[in-house]
Amino acid sequence: MDIRHSEITVADYCNMVARREVKVNRNYQRSDQVWPRAAQSFLIETMLTNFPVPKLYLHQITDLRTRRTIKDIVDGQQRTKAIVDYYNDEYRLSSNVELADARGCSFSQLPEALQAQFAGYGLEFDLFVGATDEEVREVFRRMNSFTVPLDPEEQRHADYQGAFKWFMRGLSRDYGEAFRAAGTLTQKALVRMKDQKLLTEISAAYFSGIATTNKQSLDRVYRDHDKEENFPVELQRDLETRARGALDRFFSWDDLYDTPLAKPHQFYALILAIMHLEEPIKYLTADFDPGDSSVAAEGTALVNLSRLAEVLELDDESVAGDLKPFFRASATMTNVGAARRTRFQWFCRALLDDLPE
Repeated sequence: MDIRHSEITVADYCNMVARREVKVNRNYQRSDQVWPRAAQSFLIETMLTNFPVPKLYLHQITDLRTRRTIKDIVDGQQRTKAIVDYYNDEYRLSSNVELADARGCSFSQLPEALQAQFAGYGLEFDLFVGATDEEVREVFRRMNSFTVPLDPEEQRHADYQGAFKWFMRGLSRDYGEAFRAAGTLTQKALVRMKDQKLLTEISAAYFSGIATTNKQSLDRVYRDHDKEENFPVELQRDLETRARGALDRFFSWDDLYDTPLAKPHQFYALILAIMHLEEPIKYLTADFDPGDSSVAAEGTALVNLSRLAEVLELDDESVAGDLKPFFRASATMTNVGAARRTRFQWFCRALLDDLPE
């Protein structure tokens, strides 16, 4: 078996597909599922902005009778379809892509510079020449043996391509650096999508209330909101407005950076408290009903939050009796619903200037 590494422009690759020199081999590509428009658009935008995309794998077979060479797609069916269909003007990009000049555009509607960028984009390939089907399968068995297993967050983003996945992607993209600067998540954690896990947990509370979460419950959030009819634009906008408002407020409080309140389990409860007090969230009212109370002035709220942060630096014996419930809810079982609700209630009280003296 000979493995050749090559690069082919999008235009040349699409022409090869049109001439049927490249085709899908169902022995390798069993799924007929078509990527939703958001996923296709993200791939095309990635290419338009000249970021790398995963390479494709082709198995080259020569028919000695016809003397014709055919390349079977071993890995890359959905990418091929998204690229070829766009090149052939069969769909328009989503209006949510970041590249303003490409929003809502088919290939022929792009500015000429972007058309040239896409048509000339270099697709990287590994081409298996003179290989048997068994050898090709062995290549992937060996590759998978050295691959780091996907975290649950990474697996969810591989399994789901619908509305909620792309909503999460946009939110995490805009706040990734802020998470790192505040000391909430490390660079390594961001690479492994821990920011999207945290934001998904916050969204889960918005949808159904504060609770203990695990892989199965977070998978369910993605599954239940995968289709646009289950995550309509109005619901997306409400959640986005609330979440961005709370995140912007927290990240403006640099006095809280690198304090215990910036840790993920505290961050979760504090963001929900800010969201809830700005405008009550239906499923959080049972845990804390703000009534007609209004959020304290910025300076007062920050002083109260700093006081709670200082409590977490103490040991149990040094914490005043009135503040022990907050301390203990922060010390153990930080992912359990009851402890999360306690922390949420204390943050609401701090923001309303209702802490004990």
